[in-house]
Amino acid sequence: IYVPIKEDNDHWYLMVMCLKLKTTFHLDSNLPAERKEARTSFIENLAVVLSDIITSSHFGDCPFEHADFSGGWSTRTIDVVDNVQLLPKNKDNSAIWVLSWLHMEYLFNSEIPPTISEHQVLVTTTIDLVLGASNKLRRTVMENASEHWVRLSHP
Repeated sequence: IYVPIKEDNDHWYLMVMCLKLKTTFHLDSNLPAERKEARTSFIENLAVVLSDIITSSHFGDCPFEHADFSGGWSTRTIDVVDNVQLLPKNKDNSAIWVLSWLHMEYLFNSEIPPTISEHQVLVTTTIDLVLGASNKLRRTVMENASEHWVRLSHP
């Protein structure tokens, strides 16, 4: 479960709840020593709250097994990943950095960070948004793109 977190200073970092490992990861491209404890504590509290919500009777068709959250997440490991790759050109662009991790989806591996290319992240995020199921114009975009490709291939 990926949970992007934005601080008031516009810095983004990422919490990942790995159900298989029963571990919560704290991924951060800029983690000064004076912020580490507060951010890790916030992630720990958020994991407990998410665990409580998901296992409550009010959470309908749960996509997760309730056993994945048995015992709550307060006793789970918060693994702070320190060896993360920063953006080469713009180290302040933590949102791009978080998006690059989100694109891993089910292939998440905290030991193998994604290769970060700002252009690639922006293009793939745009495509995901345009072609996403929640876009009401998705079908129109796809039909227009198909017509365009047919015209290009048969001049």
